Amino acid sequence: ESRGLGDVYKRQYQRRVRGIALTTMASVTCSCDTVTLSFPNATPKYRCGCCCTDCLQRCYITHRGSPPEDQKNLVAPVDFLYIDSTLMRPDEATMENLEMFKLRDDGGNIHIRAKCCGTILLAQSQGAHKPHAMMTFNHGKHTFSEVPETKLIVFAKDWPADKAEALNPADAPVVVDPFGEIGSGQVSEPLGALFAAFQVEVKDDLSDDIISVTDLIDAADVGVDNSYFDESRANAPGNIH
Repeated sequence: ESRGLGDVYKRQYQRRVRGIALTTMASVTCSCDTVTLSFPNATPKYRCGCCCTDCLQRCYITHRGSPPEDQKNLVAPVDFLYIDSTLMRPDEATMENLEMFKLRDDGGNIHIRAKCCGTILLAQSQGAHKPHAMMTFNHGKHTFSEVPETKLIVFAKDWPADKAEALNPADAPVVVDPFGEIGSGQVSEPLGALFAAFQVEVKDDLSDDIISVTDLIDAADVGVDNSYFDESRANAPGNIH
């Protein structure tokens, strides 16, 4: 009996990447269920909460101006999963419903979203994440297995002092200013673990049906969308833009 590519995506299989046994693929689906991207590795590399204004802006954009209340009111950081930077090659119809953008011309992150409803499905920092990692929202519609506990919260400096102080380090270590740590040469162990996760190599020889997010981005035009800039910075300290 022949199997189409859709069946290949759905069926369970056993494959080893970096010594980890994979039993299922994972997927991310847009909010209107039109676009689904599938991934050969269902196990996230890392989970991190981010308080930076750019990530809040991403949250506004993906929810078309109505982010979850906890993020809008700065009760909880934006919740991200960092995953391998490979995905199953999208078919033509899916590719036609994807678009790539940055938040600004000099932005370091490239986002992949569904044209149908605007959901941001993936993003990759061209500095920190590339070539082995990318990120997706944990509060989106995904099927990643073994989702870890949040291991780190970063960029608390972008929140007002009272909101930042309300973050509980017992839940996850809080790094107020990652760039400050990097610049000082005194990188804390939790921040070091995050960057180490970005560099865990991805096998690139699994299948011809797998494409890197870099190749996907390189084949597309990348625009700019700076929507909800003011909303995402309305409560930030005065020196944050």
